[in-house]
Amino acid sequence: MEYPCIGNIPKGEGNTEKVYEIIVAAPAFGMYEKGAKLTEDQKNELTFLCAVNSYRAQFAQTLELAKTNPEKEVIFKPTAPGLGVFGNSPEYVCKGFAVAAREFENEFEKHNVKVALQVFKGLRPASDINNILGLQEINTKE
Repeated sequence: MEYPCIGNIPKGEGNTEKVYEIIVAAPAFGMYEKGAKLTEDQKNELTFLCAVNSYRAQFAQTLELAKTNPEKEVIFKPTAPGLGVFGNSPEYVCKGFAVAAREFENEFEKHNVKVALQVFKGLRPASDINNILGLQEINTKE
């Protein structure tokens, strides 16, 4: 699985560092399902497989960026796509994230990569991600 990775220097005075954005997608069950005859177990398995392979692809791209820029700290801020109207199970998206994160943990430590899963406070299912993974809220105002 591969995703586009686009690098740009943000607008604004004094910005000189390139920021990369990895464009991702997720399966769309929810209101887009329309007539699919999948069982709940099949949906959960597909959600997990899409999530784990999506995070693996993003982590691999991030690791490559870190290896090509060893003098810089790389901070990767993945999101949890596929929740809300897409109707994906937060538990299986979390499971995919956790499995992929464990696979890359040693390499990320070795290459100075920090990961901060970006989940905005809100109503279910986004707030479920925080609870399932035991995430801490960070102050983004500083």
